[in-house]
Amino acid sequence: MTAADAKYLNYIRNTNGGATVQGFVEDWEPIGRQVWNDLAHRGLVVQDNLGHIHLTELGVHVLREDDG
Repeated sequence: MTAADAKYLNYIRNTNGGATVQGFVEDWEPIGRQVWNDLAHRGLVVQDNLGHIHLTELGVHVLREDDG
């Protein structure tokens, strides 16, 4: 995992389920949409049925390994 990946995953973890994809994209402009799509494609993040974003089990595991 790159330092940038850790930054994005920590952001999602620290929002404690309060962030949305739109908020993530806006907070990380101009690359927010690309970053979200990459994290989602890699199975590290997910959007729930209320529109909030969360780490997947894999995302938690990857971030925990980085925290080492």
